[in-house]
Amino acid sequence: MKKSAPFAACLVLIFLSCCSTVRSTVNIPPNQAFVLGEYESGAYNARLENLSNTVVLLRLVDTESKALNSTLELAPGEVTIIIVSGTQTVYCINNTDREVQIKAKLSEGVAGMRYQPTNADQK
Repeated sequence: MKKSAPFAACLVLIFLSCCSTVRSTVNIPPNQAFVLGEYESGAYNARLENLSNTVVLLRLVDTESKALNSTLELAPGEVTIIIVSGTQTVYCINNTDREVQIKAKLSEGVAGMRYQPTNADQK
């Protein structure tokens, strides 16, 4: 399963780079964060739906300073729409021992997506 995470991230990146409105279901492995928009310079909207039965933590962080701008808990089945500025990166954090899924609909292709292990400052 862990070997498929980089492949899945590459697929998401390909889909997001070639479409103006992008829809994808993202699987976030246990104790991992999905990082979105790390290299994006323009603003975009993201509609995120938690398809799992556990909370997914969303953090909007200033890309340059790494300062936390806002935090949101996305409850199971909950949908939220966030407006992301060109100076922010979104972290979708899975602090559980099970894989979680979020459905993402982005207003445009977004540069910079990857997975990273969660650490103490994200939990």
